[in-house]
Amino acid sequence: MIDEALAALGRERRVSVSIQSYALAPLVLMGSDCICTLPRRFLQRFTTSLDLFEPPLALAKFQMSAFWHQRMSGDPAHGWLREQVFQTARAQGR
Repeated sequence: MIDEALAALGRERRVSVSIQSYALAPLVLMGSDCICTLPRRFLQRFTTSLDLFEPPLALAKFQMSAFWHQRMSGDPAHGWLREQVFQTARAQGR
């Protein structure tokens, strides 16, 4: 998404760090001069430790998906938990 928005402006990013999880990004950012684009809802908890800015370019909305092992599809407890996660995500997205 970021690469596409930059390409539309004739620009490209230079990746200096790659991490496996959003959760690690604030730790990396706090100790560096790097920048990162992450969802606003995720970053809200870091307003006291990071300088947060709106992106200076238009970005498309993104969609998150949930995946689980096929054997869990019929499990009532797993189904209940999935529904709780989905309801919470929908409520937060409003």
